[in-house]
Amino acid sequence: MSKRRINKQQLARIEKIQQTYQKNDENNHDNLADGLVITRFSRHVEIEDEQGKRIRCSIRPNLETLVAGDRIIWQTEGDKQGVVVSIYPRRSILARPTSTGIKKPVAANITQIIVVIAPKPEISWPLLDSYLIMAETLHLHTVILLNKTDLPCEDLKAQLSADYQSLNYPIIRVSKNTPASFDPLKQALNHQISVFVGQSGVGKSSIIAEILPHEQNIATNEISVGAELGQHTTSN
Repeated sequence: MSKRRINKQQLARIEKIQQTYQKNDENNHDNLADGLVITRFSRHVEIEDEQGKRIRCSIRPNLETLVAGDRIIWQTEGDKQGVVVSIYPRRSILARPTSTGIKKPVAANITQIIVVIAPKPEISWPLLDSYLIMAETLHLHTVILLNKTDLPCEDLKAQLSADYQSLNYPIIRVSKNTPASFDPLKQALNHQISVFVGQSGVGKSSIIAEILPHEQNIATNEISVGAELGQHTTSN
């Protein structure tokens, strides 16, 4: 169901309410707290509070679409849940166009894009270039991450070095068979808010599971045997 249309007067009133929450006027609001959106589920989000605890929250009507990375204000609602009442202004927004040409937000407040490629599935050079153009447009730091280096990929390494490393794009090579190969990636993630992008099947979920071993709910899958393509494992 799409959101109902609101007029300029209603929009101004909503913005005024948002500013009140963000000022945290103690005379009106005594149970507000800051949080970080981790993932979105329809009209609910999972947030992380300032103590690192995960909480499921509903979303107040008329708030714009929330995405991972959004800094929000929430208040308790019951014993184990909360409600998001306001969103802080975004420093950056990553969006993708829909079939109707409308830009749909994907992640907010990111500072770095990790473009993941691999020998299999076969790399799409135009897609890689489009990610780099997007990062340049948004003024985001970019890292090219070559995964599955245990597979034959000498030609791929050579082309990356000649065409992209010469343009000062950092290139990191990792393999699940060599745990130490992930150390440079972990260093690159320090002090950054990063998003991993790339073709389905290049191993984004597997890489994240490797660098976040304490997360138990990251689904991974093998590429399809026949088509050698990814199987769209990650849903949120």
